[in-house]
Amino acid sequence: MSSTHHEVTTTTSGSSISKPPWTIVSTTLPISNAGEISDMQEELGGLPLPEMPFGNNSLIIRHEGLGWEYKFDSLEALRLVRLGNLEPGDGGVKVGYAKEWLKSR
Repeated sequence: MSSTHHEVTTTTSGSSISKPPWTIVSTTLPISNAGEISDMQEELGGLPLPEMPFGNNSLIIRHEGLGWEYKFDSLEALRLVRLGNLEPGDGGVKVGYAKEWLKSR
């Protein structure tokens, strides 16, 4: 039977939980500042950004023994947004507020 021992760490910028060999780290920082938003907009090109992007937040899942890590963050998620018309079966998803979001830009 395995142990249920784990370690939780909390800082001003996030928290983590570790149960070897797994570690999960969340970073929760304030809304991106004007310079960060400008950099994101330049990198993403034609994609209108959300009004209040949290560009420095992330979630990392890591397996220490395998050296495996998967990171979820705002910029990478926005890079995956499909621009243009969506066709059935192309893997694109349109959110309910898409039209309103684009109108406000």
